[in-house]
Amino acid sequence: MEEDSTVEVKEDEWVFHEATRSLLRIHHQERRGAFLPHDKLGCPIPVKHLHHKAVVYQHFPNGGQKLSEVSWRKQREEVGPKRYWVGFTEFKLKPKVSMHKAMEIFAANKGSDEVKESDIKPEEWPPWKVADGEEWAKVEASGAVKALYPEESEAIERQLREAGTSGRILPSRKPAELPGEPPTMKSRWCIRGVKDPDILSLDRCSPTVTTAVVSIVLQTAASRKFRCAIGDLKDAFMQSEPLKRLFSEGKLRGIIVVEVADLLTMGDELHFQKMEELQKRFKFGKFKFLDEEQKGVSFNGRRLRMLEAGTYLVDMQKFVEERLREVSLAVGRASQKDEDATDAEKTEARAVVGALTWAAKEGRPDCAAAASIIAGTLNRMKVQEILDLNKAVREAKKSSTMSLRIQPVAPDQIIWGVVTDASYANASGGASQGAFGVICAEESVLTRGSGAVNLLHWRSGKMYRVVNSTLAAESQNLSKELSELAWSVTVYKDLITEGFDLKEWQRALKDQRVMTLAKDDMDETLKQSPCMVDAKSLFDHLVKETVGCTDDKRTAIEMQVIRQSMQETNAVIRWVPHPKMFMDCLTKRCGNRGPLTELLDSGRYSLVDHEVNKDYWGSVKRGNQCIHV
Repeated sequence: MEEDSTVEVKEDEWVFHEATRSLLRIHHQERRGAFLPHDKLGCPIPVKHLHHKAVVYQHFPNGGQKLSEVSWRKQREEVGPKRYWVGFTEFKLKPKVSMHKAMEIFAANKGSDEVKESDIKPEEWPPWKVADGEEWAKVEASGAVKALYPEESEAIERQLREAGTSGRILPSRKPAELPGEPPTMKSRWCIRGVKDPDILSLDRCSPTVTTAVVSIVLQTAASRKFRCAIGDLKDAFMQSEPLKRLFSEGKLRGIIVVEVADLLTMGDELHFQKMEELQKRFKFGKFKFLDEEQKGVSFNGRRLRMLEAGTYLVDMQKFVEERLREVSLAVGRASQKDEDATDAEKTEARAVVGALTWAAKEGRPDCAAAASIIAGTLNRMKVQEILDLNKAVREAKKSSTMSLRIQPVAPDQIIWGVVTDASYANASGGASQGAFGVICAEESVLTRGSGAVNLLHWRSGKMYRVVNSTLAAESQNLSKELSELAWSVTVYKDLITEGFDLKEWQRALKDQRVMTLAKDDMDETLKQSPCMVDAKSLFDHLVKETVGCTDDKRTAIEMQVIRQSMQETNAVIRWVPHPKMFMDCLTKRCGNRGPLTELLDSGRYSLVDHEVNKDYWGSVKRGNQCIHV
């Protein structure tokens, strides 16, 4: 039989030599150009800690070799034709950089969490062997593998050479759950599934959950005084036929949110009796109740905590403090604000924007505008954009403990609303930046102008159509985001209603107002969902019973669409003064964060305690007219 002569080339890797204070990039893969280190793109030590001189060893296909010293920050073009080469690039630490600090950073921020066997010291091997044994025992217990004698393995390998795939035990350091905790040893058995010949015939999926759904579920649990727990399954990557749902007296008793191998579960006593049965059937790595964990528990990158009153706190402290970093700039570069960013700076900025975007999406709404607006400038980025990005990172780190607050609201007092804002022509290409936030609040926000308000999910993004006025920008944004309100209430209705029919979603939305908001002796206008805007011109147009007098007919049509959407969902318009608009900082790079910070810290919002808004009840009276248009 002809032997397979294909040699699998190793991936490039990072190696740190403590004795020489050197960080080496080993180039196993052939390359033509020079190698430049970048934060968040594989460099495990911030480039600001590296000396500007580097030593490059190149080995060429014809056997030739070259050893040279380069100034990698200046990025001079090579003279002559470029040739393929392998070898290494050696970077020295700056003299003032602490070796202890460098080692800690290297372990925590390596581009991959893999630990190379060559880096494991002899005295560290015993616990790694224990981790290897735990991983194999878990795989073997699943029944998916069978141990064979070497002779049998060789025979099967010869017989099924084309159907085989490679795999190995991967030692890694698993990040800890809570801020400040060190990583733990973890071994994973990894198989190159992409080379599985049956990959296209396999039915495979990894269940995930969106941030919006997590928040709506937490609101549902808080309002029903459910207990909450977080667990992870040891034998996660298996699947079976779907099981039927359990119903108990036609009312919600518990919820399980699945994120790959992690479970976020909440419910009453009956629900957790069923969870005990589940734990007997499947092996859990952890199962912690939030009310028993004062420091909180991690779920999908965010930390959840529960206060005695039943309020949930969600924060991104660990990610912001340990993973979010500024873009490195050379000395004097900050003064060149109008200069184009270099390719290296753009590459590093792209990674930072990605990290900031993830933080903004999961639990830091104050970072959303900077992440979105600066992302739109990456292809033509100036140094000023990098400075703005670094400022956003610094601001996020200053308030790393910022938390979302999801408070209990009695089911019969819940109202749902959407808060929208837009900034005219402040994004790239002359586009406007729009933002929304879906809220769940007490009905007293409508009846008395203030009350508990929970910000559940949000988004900041460039608006799809360039407009010619602030009114047009606000109208387009509100028209689009009313669908977010409808979707959120539909998800909530689906959670609490047995046999919910999505085909009847519009009727269900109106029923939701009647069932959970309405009282027999309540005025009809108090059964609605609030839509809050700070654009007085938009509010004035919407409360009129006419088509509108705007010269922009496209905007006039947009406002008619808004009216129709509000009628379908029984929503009403509310105007709030600009100083009270907590979505403002989601539409500008350096917007006013004060109202948002105040809302998240206190969990309360008032429409009547500001000098500008003395005529709140006039706003309410006029706003109620729009549902009749």
